[in-house]
Amino acid sequence: MTTMHLVNSMISSTPATVTLNTSANLTDEEIVALIEEKIRIRAINESCLAIILFFYSILIMTGALGNGLVCYAVARKPAMRTARNIYIINLAISDLILCLFTMPFSLVEIILRFWPLGLITCKLVAGLEATSIFVSTISIMAIAIDRCKAVLYPTRETFNPLTGVIMVAIIWLIALLLAMPLFIYKTVFTHIFPNHSLMVQYGLLTKIDYCVENWPYSQGRLVLLFSPLFSVLPVFDMLVRRNKVA
Repeated sequence: MTTMHLVNSMISSTPATVTLNTSANLTDEEIVALIEEKIRIRAINESCLAIILFFYSILIMTGALGNGLVCYAVARKPAMRTARNIYIINLAISDLILCLFTMPFSLVEIILRFWPLGLITCKLVAGLEATSIFVSTISIMAIAIDRCKAVLYPTRETFNPLTGVIMVAIIWLIALLLAMPLFIYKTVFTHIFPNHSLMVQYGLLTKIDYCVENWPYSQGRLVLLFSPLFSVLPVFDMLVRRNKVA
């Protein structure tokens, strides 16, 4: 019986519900049989695991290759180092963070169904994943606004490299602020299995860590989900008003 099989059989949606019914009335053989039954029910199907690994691998490789080529092309060709291409580079960098850092760690958690990498990595992976998504979203919005201004006011040219750098810094600042709750409230819960001596005897784990969100109030995740929407609504309102005036 492997450690991965054991942890796959034990994990449910929340740490509070992760329990192993090892009553004093059960013999060691009955406890092991119970564990094996949980393994049979909860273990990830091999075909499903293969599909998950395949698609994650494709996404990671194609995303890293494509965005890496964008950065390489801009770095090699001076003609592409324009002020507006700063947004494109910013978008590529945020996607590279997703492909090379957060997605591999998320895949590990999906396969193992527990978190083996400690508290700091738990916070970093969750926070940087949210930050990268916010940066990508806001960068696309900034590109759209810039193109809209270029169409509405073709004779005005106020975008320069310094403006681009300032805008990128503002984008990352906004993204970090929006993702800050995950840096703060993402934590590691530890479940300690009963029958410690039996687990040691069979060479199994005696505890398992979970990387979970521990919000101080019940609606915390809901606020996080809708905060990006409310942050961009004023911008869309401004664009609609300007289009009506034009």
